[in-house]
Amino acid sequence: MNKYQKGFAPIVIALIVLILTSIGGTGYYLIKKQSPKQTVCTTDAKICPEGSSVGRTGPNCEFAACPEEKVDETANWITYKYEKYGFEIKYPPTWTPDISTTYEFGALGFTSSKNEDEEFMNFWINRYKSSEIPDKGTPNTIINGLNVYKDDGYVRNPDGPSTQFISFERNDYFYVLTFQVFKKYNLPSKSMYEDIKPAIFTSEEKAIWDNFISTLKFL
Repeated sequence: MNKYQKGFAPIVIALIVLILTSIGGTGYYLIKKQSPKQTVCTTDAKICPEGSSVGRTGPNCEFAACPEEKVDETANWITYKYEKYGFEIKYPPTWTPDISTTYEFGALGFTSSKNEDEEFMNFWINRYKSSEIPDKGTPNTIINGLNVYKDDGYVRNPDGPSTQFISFERNDYFYVLTFQVFKKYNLPSKSMYEDIKPAIFTSEEKAIWDNFISTLKFL
């Protein structure tokens, strides 16, 4: 090895060391940058309006969102207590209650309008003696802790009311809750029981039906 080669060797070694150091430093920086920063949040809690609590989370330790508060759509409904048959139920403040005296079994109804020339809705509760109902159907769902049969809804004749009902047995009595939406009051002259087809209810009508059922309580 001549003297020039001997003088050049330290420079090559220094360059190699510099390159390796640069590569190592760059790699460490990139790995450090990509590694998620571990954040430890405090354990304090926030009380939500409905009574639950949420803690802090995320990189900024912000409080988690509170559960969406459920709005009680029946808050301004009126409670009707029917002590004769041992139950109470709520109905919209613009509706009118009606107790039928036509039938021995008794019926409690509510109507959204007494003007039969316009669209209106009815909700009825009928009570029978269980021994008088031979075919009670088979319960297919649970509502308010009761095993009930719930119908999907139907329309009799093109201009007939859209009808839906649930029925259940309780303490030797058989109850039928019926909801009807009348688009036109007068039915065609042919039989009511012809041309039965599935009913279609609007979201508002479904909400009214569900809210009626949810407010039924036995005393």
